[in-house]
Amino acid sequence: MKQVIEIKRISEMHQMGDLPKPNHPLVSLIYNKDLKTVSAMKGVKIINHLYTIIFKSSNVCSSFSYGRSSYDYEQGTLVFTAPGQVMEFENDTAEDEPIDPDGWSLVFHPDIIRKSKLSHKINKYSFFHYDSN
Repeated sequence: MKQVIEIKRISEMHQMGDLPKPNHPLVSLIYNKDLKTVSAMKGVKIINHLYTIIFKSSNVCSSFSYGRSSYDYEQGTLVFTAPGQVMEFENDTAEDEPIDPDGWSLVFHPDIIRKSKLSHKINKYSFFHYDSN
């Protein structure tokens, strides 16, 4: 059985990625190179209860499962996830080849937009949701 990790708070995201304590409890901007490598998370299912916008700028090829589909995660990729979605990273590189997850991740808790107009509109943005296959 695969390991499943649930992330419910920004502080849990920082702990999982071996990052320092976040500056704010509801939002964080993370330099991807500061996170654990993708290879350390290979085969782990992550249920993320936060919104994430991930920009990956490096050339290293890897992929991830999002919903029931596998996606290329190459240079210039933007990934948007909404709370409750499941991701699983796969490492397509050779064992001894370094993984270079250059780029940034904006992570925010749903509470930060709860009383705003955005909280009612965000579900209309299809890029935050995957379709089941």
